[in-house]
Amino acid sequence: IRYLSRCFKNVTGKTLQEYIIEKKLSTAIYLLKNGASVAETAEKVGYNDFVTFSKAFKQLYGYAPSEIKPPKRKK
Repeated sequence: IRYLSRCFKNVTGKTLQEYIIEKKLSTAIYLLKNGASVAETAEKVGYNDFVTFSKAFKQLYGYAPSEIKPPKRKK
């Protein structure tokens, strides 16, 4: 596993864990923009609670997931 992790970091510049977190959180942005709640999004991308999810999200992007608003629908 260490060898694979080193190879992955050499190629991508990121650890495997960083890459997985970034993929989860980019999926979270999509879900939030499409109307999912923060708690629902956290669960769907694999976090056990939305507080941990919110902290990880804010650490990566610099703002809270609750700041993402879905587009307003036309009537």
